[in-house]
Amino acid sequence: MESSPSQVGHAEKIIVPPCETNEECNLPTDISIRSSDGRRFGTHSRNLEFCSEGLIDSSRREEEDIVVSESSDIIYLLLQFMHNLPQPDLRSLPFEVLATLASAAQKYSIHNAIGVCKLLMEKNAEEHPFEVYMYASRAGYEDIREKAGCLAIEQDPLRVFSYAVWANEVYTRDQAALATVHLDAEEIIYSLSRYYTVFTKWHNIFVAWVKFRDHIYHTFTEVLRNPDSQMRQEHISGDCPRWNEFYCKMLVKLMNERPCLEAFEDCVDEYRYIVDDCAACNKGVETWKVQIASAMSGGNMSFSSFVKSSSSRD
Repeated sequence: MESSPSQVGHAEKIIVPPCETNEECNLPTDISIRSSDGRRFGTHSRNLEFCSEGLIDSSRREEEDIVVSESSDIIYLLLQFMHNLPQPDLRSLPFEVLATLASAAQKYSIHNAIGVCKLLMEKNAEEHPFEVYMYASRAGYEDIREKAGCLAIEQDPLRVFSYAVWANEVYTRDQAALATVHLDAEEIIYSLSRYYTVFTKWHNIFVAWVKFRDHIYHTFTEVLRNPDSQMRQEHISGDCPRWNEFYCKMLVKLMNERPCLEAFEDCVDEYRYIVDDCAACNKGVETWKVQIASAMSGGNMSFSSFVKSSSSRD
């Protein structure tokens, strides 16, 4: 740990600044914290011992400052939570500052700050889903992680997929993988390589993603070509002019496109008028939609099953 710049020698007693974090504080200061931007805060070792963990290093010499990697703005806020005085109102903080404060509170186990930070971070999940997802992931807040993770997947599935692979979060990884199957392989490679600089660390994930995508594409195509069999039986092996017209238009539009549930549903909406007056056709269309949705979700095959298969062959 570094020594304070004001320390000249062991014989010279270091000057500890007064406490600035709350004007009502009248406790004597006996220890200094130096932030990453060089500001020194005088504070109270007893408060640090009772209200935090990891700030006071047993190997630190008594005359040395506690040197931290957080900025002065964050340290100033953290120290306010380590006084038996009114705590700061964090509701007006910029999100970037709140997120950094929340991480620092977790890092130093400052429980007085952890609770309020958790509540405010959860409130920011809709506006900043990926950042809240990462925070909840690191802190182990499963409920917030799942909520923010789902929102983040809607916003940027590839970013979530790559992070979840790196963090080894299987549930979120599998959900995000489903949302990335429409992307090009080059995009997957580039995104994964941002977290792993060595190809051997993630090549099995990429291979699994390719196999998973191909499985979904194949299943989608098979269901598209072979819709509800019961509906066909009711139409005597599909002998329904309205259905035949509807079915052909669907195939022409979708067979040459990348499989996508939204595209299928849009196509159904576009041509549904053709079979509107046929109850059997309409019933068959609804069953077809369910089958397509199942195909796009992987059916009985999760992304994890492909990961295990790729890993076992390495």
